[in-house]
Amino acid sequence: SALGDIIVDADNMSTINASVIAASLAVSVSGSTGVGVSIGVAIARNFIGQDRGGNDDAVNVHAYIEDSNVVSTGGNLDVTADASQSIHSLTFAGSAAVAGGSTGVAVSGSGVWNENTVNVNVLAAIDGDLGTGAVAAEADNITVAATNSSEISALAGAASVAVAGHGPCSGVGW
Repeated sequence: SALGDIIVDADNMSTINASVIAASLAVSVSGSTGVGVSIGVAIARNFIGQDRGGNDDAVNVHAYIEDSNVVSTGGNLDVTADASQSIHSLTFAGSAAVAGGSTGVAVSGSGVWNENTVNVNVLAAIDGDLGTGAVAAEADNITVAATNSSEISALAGAASVAVAGHGPCSGVGW
């Protein structure tokens, strides 16, 4: 029992800000055969509520009254749980290959992997009483609310260029 307001509140705000940028350049110049090979790869794995293996390990944000009799005299009872996880991820890979010679061969490739997960369990509750038959909660106003405003924003991109010059030439980029 309490005189006035009773507040039970749980909040969690976890944030990941990640930028992964990879760049690769190969240049080959020869009097005979010039071969330039370049590969750029960027990988971002951002987890809130999972382990590195991708197994669930949820973040628990719980506000609750269990097996109790709560009485607010002349006040309110608020039981709230708020989760606000965020992941902001930028992943970019770039690659360039330049080759020159009597025969020029240039090969370039780039790729990205951007994996983001938020796993959160939000709970607000009044559950049970003391087993006496009394009301579990009494107050002027009772609020029980759980909110999850988690968000993920991700941008991933890759660029690749291959240039070969002089004599018989070939260039491949992907």
